[in-house]
Amino acid sequence: MSRRLGLLALLAAVVGLVAVVVWVILQPRGTVETPPGPEAEPTAEPEHEITLEAGPGEIVHSDESGEVVWSAKFGGSITIDEQRRHLKYTDVVWELERSGLTDLSVRAPIMEADYESRLLTFSEGVDIQARGGEARFVTDELRYEFDTEKLIGEGEVAVSYGGFTLTGTKLVIDNRAGKVRVSNGTLRLN
Repeated sequence: MSRRLGLLALLAAVVGLVAVVVWVILQPRGTVETPPGPEAEPTAEPEHEITLEAGPGEIVHSDESGEVVWSAKFGGSITIDEQRRHLKYTDVVWELERSGLTDLSVRAPIMEADYESRLLTFSEGVDIQARGGEARFVTDELRYEFDTEKLIGEGEVAVSYGGFTLTGTKLVIDNRAGKVRVSNGTLRLN
């Protein structure tokens, strides 16, 4: 139930943002001046998607007691698909701040939040730092499951810790249990 309240609070914030965006879009159009900058090719988007060039921003996900579970800072755009309850952020730094394996920092070009499946997906090359740079994880794609608090990386996976590097095909960081597992791994000394 506590996670539901946290999700509901996050959802309420997202719905509020979407409502403001929809209100702005539905306002009568006037002359809008845009600052000079590089010309961008328009992209065709489904009618239910809205893309905002948001610049630096932050999202904080807390539980019902107000304890921060994770936060994300993004530097690029946000695409909102209200119909699918899906958000896409660019240039993301995601911080896991909850008990277990805290101090995890995920950097990724793309983060997608799918509230129906309760997943965050990081893609296009993911770099994870842990314990002040003590351990590093690199993977093609990474999922964070809201319900289990697990981070699951698939594709080419590399884990560096101390003088060792472990490569494999799947990485599971179980935050609740405080464990890291690599499947089909090969260990080598650096």
